[in-house]
Amino acid sequence: MNKKFVKLSLNVEELEYVRDLFSVMFDDGSTLSERLAGLLDKKDLEQSLWHKIYKECKANNLLVDKEAPNFLISTSDITLGVFKAKFLSEAEEEKKDEKSKSRSNDISSAQNKNKDNTMSNRRRSDKKKPKG
Repeated sequence: MNKKFVKLSLNVEELEYVRDLFSVMFDDGSTLSERLAGLLDKKDLEQSLWHKIYKECKANNLLVDKEAPNFLISTSDITLGVFKAKFLSEAEEEKKDEKSKSRSNDISSAQNKNKDNTMSNRRRSDKKKPKG
């Protein structure tokens, strides 16, 4: 792991915003930051970063702890989780769309052929039935 330090200067409003980002919570009381850290196996890093933000907030008279606002991600009939997103390039996306359209056309053609075969089989069986 690269332990090189970088200099990051924030004004108070930016620091307050970063504090708020760390305060986005789920219904169960866990924060978005904690869930992401768990997913990436970086819980210690998340706690260390939060400690730095917390200290700077205190030093700059920004609200922390119970006085600070919290933000809630809430759901109704679905389960919400944090997952690492994998984005496709435009070319891959277009290729995927083309395959999907082609598959859809193939399915439609197969369904139409099946329908035609069923209809012609019915007509044949109708001719075989003796009238009577």
